[in-house]
Amino acid sequence: MAAPASAQQHETAGHTILYSVLATDQLNAEVARRYGIERSDRRGLLTVIVRRKDAAAGDPAVAARIAGTVQSLLGEPQTLRFQEVRGEDAVDYLATFALRRPDTLRFTLDVTPEGGKAETIRFQREFPAD
Repeated sequence: MAAPASAQQHETAGHTILYSVLATDQLNAEVARRYGIERSDRRGLLTVIVRRKDAAAGDPAVAARIAGTVQSLLGEPQTLRFQEVRGEDAVDYLATFALRRPDTLRFTLDVTPEGGKAETIRFQREFPAD
């Protein structure tokens, strides 16, 4: 699963961390089936990809330890449980979470790339009413 065009990124000295969030009903049915993801406007999907900065090698994807939480403005935090998905030239980390609309969700990610330093990333994403 490649990073969508809407992916945000966090730069470190040696790595680029790409992340994106969407409601799972926006996933292509075949992609959802392949990764065992329920398509629903009540479920969200967070995708994280970590790339090592190495232009000569094409900025390869690398393994990482990833932990995180998601919290609505009024709710308790949900622990994100990441599934590692390896492809030919990719290492993706996927986590699904409960979603209510309208809502603004706050994410906190702790990402430690293989051979790199731990980074904390905080961001939020709005999900308007249907």
